[in-house]
Amino acid sequence: MKINVLGGLEIKGSGKKPLTRKAKAVAAYLVLQRGRPQSREQLAALFWENSPQEQARTNLRQCLSTLRKHFEDALIADADAILIDPSNIDTDVERFEESINSDDLEVLTQAIRLYKGDLLDGFGVKEEAFEAWIRAERERYRMLMVDGLTRLIGQCEATNDAGSAVRFATRLLALDPLNENVHRSLMRAYTAQDRYDAALKQFEVCKDILRRDLDVQPQPETLALIKDIRAQRNELAAPLSVQEHDTGSGRASGTEKSGYTLSDQSNVRYVQSSDGVSIAYADVGEGHPMVLLGGWMTHLEKDWDSPVMRYFLTHLSESFRLIRIDQRGQGMSDWTHVDISSEKMVDDVECVIDQFDFQKVAIFATSQGAAVSIAYAVRHPDRVSHLILHGGYARGRCRRGEPGAAAESEAMVTLIRQRWGAENPAFRQYMTSLFIPDASQEDASWFNDFQRTCGPGENMARFREMFDEMDISELLSQVRVPTLILHCTGDAVAPISEGKFMASRIPGAQFILLESNNHMIFENEPDFPKFVQSIRNFIQ
Repeated sequence: MKINVLGGLEIKGSGKKPLTRKAKAVAAYLVLQRGRPQSREQLAALFWENSPQEQARTNLRQCLSTLRKHFEDALIADADAILIDPSNIDTDVERFEESINSDDLEVLTQAIRLYKGDLLDGFGVKEEAFEAWIRAERERYRMLMVDGLTRLIGQCEATNDAGSAVRFATRLLALDPLNENVHRSLMRAYTAQDRYDAALKQFEVCKDILRRDLDVQPQPETLALIKDIRAQRNELAAPLSVQEHDTGSGRASGTEKSGYTLSDQSNVRYVQSSDGVSIAYADVGEGHPMVLLGGWMTHLEKDWDSPVMRYFLTHLSESFRLIRIDQRGQGMSDWTHVDISSEKMVDDVECVIDQFDFQKVAIFATSQGAAVSIAYAVRHPDRVSHLILHGGYARGRCRRGEPGAAAESEAMVTLIRQRWGAENPAFRQYMTSLFIPDASQEDASWFNDFQRTCGPGENMARFREMFDEMDISELLSQVRVPTLILHCTGDAVAPISEGKFMASRIPGAQFILLESNNHMIFENEPDFPKFVQSIRNFIQ
């Protein structure tokens, strides 16, 4: 049996009739005692404090009778005392306590992932003695988490791992928002990433919360740090400013931000998905909310420089409030100890959307992101206003009935594992030629390097395996939201037949062809205005 108590209460594996709230409370209490016997008198007083003693003992006997059907031999009771044998129960809290004091970075990170929220968060019963016990235990586990995150941040600073420091400091501030040391750690980490506007914004957050809650000013150390950050930012002001240059291709050069200032790109936040993986997300623009689900590779900050993505971001954020997500295992989301599966990716989308109070969102998905968006729309038809799928497919390479596809997929996965991180870009150039065959030499070179920085080779190989074996054909007829499918005529990644396959099976789907040989259309191509206007018209 498995019991999770961090972030709520979840009892799995009994297969019996659901327990009452009071029975769950008794079970959680006994589990958290870690095998220490509890007297019947103590339990009766704790859970039925307002009942006569004899009635309380009767209620306890009935409750134990119910629990015995679920816990069987793990529940041990005699005339005086009761316990649940921890050797037969898998609990998140036991694994958390075993790992949280470790000095090993990997073990400690695993412990942090287990902490999905406060102890028994949102759960309780109307018994003051039990509630008082929960409050005390909740604070104890919260302090363990605070200590663990503090040590992780220290290790990240010592090893110059700014990305992880940002994740852990953001997490710690959610638990301890008045901790000025952590605000400074986050400001330093942002600065190490050249995200000066984010560091300045964090100082304002720190200053406001200290004034509001404590009526104090930031410490001298904080004021000295922000002075230094401002000086660094001013030195780099000229390089960071947006310039418009003609590169001869009708597009901004690869080092510019397509008209957006750095502050538009520094709004990266994190949420923990259902399995504890940290998922990075950001939003920009105003208007109807639109969630962007990228395809093969994503990176929230580098996408603004991407010859493939930057124009999508620019044009879409002019008309919509654009919410972007880095896929698990890539970009600014967690890379290590990550379960890469389509179901978990749908969970990630769910967690990010839940961070906003939107009644409905449009979803713009590219490549294999189309399958994730369809699965989410089928799971939550009431949360999706429109689906826009560009270069998408419902069936992976190995599921289309193409001769030799399995062998090609296996060879590709092997090459990704062996050559992804190599200095020689020859293999990545092959990938680039599939995705953007009409790219300029400059854009192709940028994309070659971009691929390597988005994630480790092992993760990319696992993504490739998953996508090639994916098949959501049975979900297509279940889509109940307006759907627009845009597909490039010469797409070598997702053949045009896949776009037509989805359009023929999604009820009422619109299908529009775009003249392009690329997987995703470029801004300088003749049909790009058609692409942008089709999306605006579809949603408006």
